[in-house]
Amino acid sequence: MPRTVSPGVRRLLRGLGDAPASVFAADWTLLWWNPAWAALLGEPGPGCFNLIRRRFPVPGAVLADGPVPVESSDPAGRDRTFVADLRRALARYPGDPGLLDLVAGTRAGNSRFAALWDEGLVGRHREDRKTIHHPEAGPLTLDCDVLLDEEHDQRVVLYTAEPGSREEESLRQLMDRAARAPVRLPDDPSRGG
Repeated sequence: MPRTVSPGVRRLLRGLGDAPASVFAADWTLLWWNPAWAALLGEPGPGCFNLIRRRFPVPGAVLADGPVPVESSDPAGRDRTFVADLRRALARYPGDPGLLDLVAGTRAGNSRFAALWDEGLVGRHREDRKTIHHPEAGPLTLDCDVLLDEEHDQRVVLYTAEPGSREEESLRQLMDRAARAPVRLPDDPSRGG
């Protein structure tokens, strides 16, 4: 499973400007994020940041510090699509030891994940409307779109606001602050790829 951001995704990220963006591997491990993403969701702490591990915690797991609280408009649907997307990744990378460990450990330690896994659904993560409970800006309801690089099995996650909304203005203020931070493109070793 690719763990470095592909050249095509790098070009896409350069063209996005200051929109909050991140890149995830097929197992939903964070590979890269920009300053706007960190301003919106919080700078991930050291260690592996994996959305599956965060969404479906298992007893005794030590999680990397993560983003501010995020509510999906459809939490059950979001969980189902994460699991279906992970099943799709396992079909593509059946011998990946990290992916096998993630699935086995999460199935054994999280009954909700196990039940969804046993449904056998295969699919892709889809767009969502999410409310981010930002500590300074307050609740921000934003669109979350997931673009898939099929060849490298990487997910580019983007957050945008409804034009003319309070959220758009709040997001713009957060992005203005983030724009003053240096942009670290995916080839920066401090960002995992």
